[in-house]
Amino acid sequence: MSFSLSKIALTAARGGTGGTLTGHLPGGPGTHADMLRLALSKLDVDVALTEIVHFLQHDERLPARTRKAVQFLHGLRQQMVHTKTHATHPELFDCPLAPSAPDSAQSPSSVAYSFRDIRSSYGEAFHETFWPVFRAFNCVLPAHAPEAALQATSTSKRTAPPGVSAFMPPADGTAGRAPP
Repeated sequence: MSFSLSKIALTAARGGTGGTLTGHLPGGPGTHADMLRLALSKLDVDVALTEIVHFLQHDERLPARTRKAVQFLHGLRQQMVHTKTHATHPELFDCPLAPSAPDSAQSPSSVAYSFRDIRSSYGEAFHETFWPVFRAFNCVLPAHAPEAALQATSTSKRTAPPGVSAFMPPADGTAGRAPP
């Protein structure tokens, strides 16, 4: 069963009883984002994720490429889970950013990812492996600009933040630079 995120947010923000939002968030009434965060935090994680996927697949305010990408990827994952692909090919369900062999005693979930660590863990395969993941992420969660604006910026000169520029693929599509 699918619920409207706004109805879930309102119900959760009111404590599920029809009350007001005042007192549930520090400082009294919250923003729509506060209400949504509160609602998501009170939901079962599977319900919350289902609603987020539904939003990404169907909200007309999102670029068509985002909706189509999420529909395709979600459908593919559902088919793969149904056919138990995760049992025979668990590597297809691994996080491509997770370190393959953590070098500390900390659990992998407590270690934050850093660009430099991910770059070094991929080694020579970094550009061929990492940037497609990043591009897919941008497709699913687009930058805060409509598709037309994204097309316009693809032809203009772009600059990366200083810490990231050493890892950027070159504009001409050749092999990337090594970090300094």
